[in-house]
Amino acid sequence: MKPIQLSEQQVLKKIQKRLKKVIKSYEKVIVQLESQLEKINQLPDQQEVATLRETMLIGLNQSRKFLEKANEDHKKVMAQRAKLQFIAY
Repeated sequence: MKPIQLSEQQVLKKIQKRLKKVIKSYEKVIVQLESQLEKINQLPDQQEVATLRETMLIGLNQSRKFLEKANEDHKKVMAQRAKLQFIAY
């Protein structure tokens, strides 16, 4: 393996590891938001509850988008690592 490729592999491995942590974090956030939203939905409808519900739904949707993007980035990094390994051998 060329030294440059080795360093690229190491960088990609670190990026991949970080993305895994990010993905796990977003998954936890989504589960927590869904759980809290279920509790909010059981409360009687009032202006404050409706505003809170709307805010939580926005946060949940954003978290899902970020999770999707992190998963896409993770797949790209894995593909790049596989490509570098294939080139190296």
